[in-house]
Amino acid sequence: MRKTFVNFDKANDYLKLCNIARKAVEGEINYYHTDPFSTYEVVKTSFDRWTNFKAVLFRKNDEYIAAFLGTDFKNAKDICTNISMVMGRQPKQFEKAEEFVSDMIRDYNIPLDKLTAIGNSEGGSEAIHIKGTFGIKEVYTFN
Repeated sequence: MRKTFVNFDKANDYLKLCNIARKAVEGEINYYHTDPFSTYEVVKTSFDRWTNFKAVLFRKNDEYIAAFLGTDFKNAKDICTNISMVMGRQPKQFEKAEEFVSDMIRDYNIPLDKLTAIGNSEGGSEAIHIKGTFGIKEVYTFN
């Protein structure tokens, strides 16, 4: 049996990033301190109004974190995305997540071993999809 080890300090930082990612997409923040010694820079944000896909690329030193935002229950597009996933279909937001990560890897020359995908709720599903698509080593999801 394979054991999974969780770095709880990282997981706690990533939960905080998931919780503030919407502010980054809305342009309210350019960086975030999870504690006095951990600063995450907002490198790039993405918002696709046709699908309501939202994501943020954070950087801390040479580590990159692709954060995918969760379900916005006030948005019919997100509700449809969730229904698609329940029905076993691949939603358009998964394609947007692939495009976002592919562009970020290319534009910022990010090695896969330096990229982590995170997300909560619907964003967690996108993070897991990205892990399978690109073979990213670490994924943290929250609900």
